[in-house]
Amino acid sequence: MPHQARGVEGLSARTRRYARHKDRVATVFEVNDIVAAAELVRNDLGLCIMPRSVADRFPDLRQYRIRRHAPTWKVMVVRPPGDPSPAVAALLRHLA
Repeated sequence: MPHQARGVEGLSARTRRYARHKDRVATVFEVNDIVAAAELVRNDLGLCIMPRSVADRFPDLRQYRIRRHAPTWKVMVVRPPGDPSPAVAALLRHLA
């Protein structure tokens, strides 16, 4: 059985496969500017997958909950190497 990508990449791949199956041309653009993505959606140039907390910033756009194969994110803490400050060390102890 082939490996199936999860998260946004998997959802994007499944969407492209569906579009090809329906004899449609699927073009996927990935943007890292959420405001630009919202403008593309507003102008009916596609859709955007984003966390609900971000989607709530655009009340003029209709939201649809992904019920099957919803993407998941693993959130990581990053910091520069070396000894952390006392405040950073306390936060890391709380999170880890």
